[in-house]
Amino acid sequence: MTSNFWKPVFRPAVGVVFACALPLTAAAQMGGKVDFDALPPQTYDAEIMPRADEDLALDVTWTGSRYIAVGDRGHVLVSSDGKDWVQIPMPTRAALTSLYFVDEDHGWAVGHDAVILHTTDGGRNWELQQFEPGLEEPLHDVFFLDRERGLAVGAYGLAFKTEDGGETWEDYEAPAIRDDEFHINRIFPLSDGRLFAVGEYGMLAVADGWDGEWRRLQPPYDSSFFGGMALKDGGVLVYGLRGTAYISRDLSEVPDIDPDFDPVLGGGESLIGKGWTEIETGTTNSMFGGVDIPDGGYVLVGLNGEILRLSPELTVKARKNTESESPLSAAQLGPNSELILVGEGGIESAQLP
Repeated sequence: MTSNFWKPVFRPAVGVVFACALPLTAAAQMGGKVDFDALPPQTYDAEIMPRADEDLALDVTWTGSRYIAVGDRGHVLVSSDGKDWVQIPMPTRAALTSLYFVDEDHGWAVGHDAVILHTTDGGRNWELQQFEPGLEEPLHDVFFLDRERGLAVGAYGLAFKTEDGGETWEDYEAPAIRDDEFHINRIFPLSDGRLFAVGEYGMLAVADGWDGEWRRLQPPYDSSFFGGMALKDGGVLVYGLRGTAYISRDLSEVPDIDPDFDPVLGGGESLIGKGWTEIETGTTNSMFGGVDIPDGGYVLVGLNGEILRLSPELTVKARKNTESESPLSAAQLGPNSELILVGEGGIESAQLP
């Protein structure tokens, strides 16, 4: 549960409010009309809540020295042991969907209103790098290759790129994953340095490194994928709607998508499944998150609090549901091989099944 020793008093973002008030005051003095579209976007600090760890949480990570979870209303919570959580003051109330750390100190978080935040001290303090409520589109994931080069992706093909640590963000030119305007749900590195992206309508793509061109792949399933993980021995594991999960050990065996194949309307040559192996999960609960575990296997989490433990051979080794049975969005391995889980019911923990 949330620690009680630190209860900062909520204060509005005074600087932002004051800056927005200036054009209004000037317009009023001149007797003119206010052009609200010309005013800068206004943000507010996240409210410090006594039970923030029980609110919707969407991602969790281990930085190397602490656990950090993010979620609804700009909530960011930090823990040293995965049990007691402290909410951190944040300069936004936008729901935060994902975070990524390149080392113990440098990390980024993204979310609704195309918000991007950055920390250089391990999550103790955060600065706002981007806030674009006018886009009316959320960012779903963020990945950084190093402290300078990063990508942020989201709804309807939304994608930004930075090469200066987020000081500036620009549109990411990647037609293979953007032109169809499908939601891009996850972007992550493979063990050989390539990048991989997953999204709705079976959108899967791979790029040969940071500057490589994206290659759209024929999917094993023509509906939404919510996540994926690099396999330790090469290849990729992807998972998504209705408990579907697939692996490809060698992506060179997966053909490029047929340009005439429309996952929404059909048509074109169907090469569904070529180069992919299905994992028999035994569930129709959609899987939203996953993490690798020390025995060489993997864990997937999803609807109804379902936890699937996969063996190193990628078969279902065990399964269980959390006591709350609340939908789970992400998982992280905690102390003593416990799982730290986040989702609709907030932050909880469970033993590996």
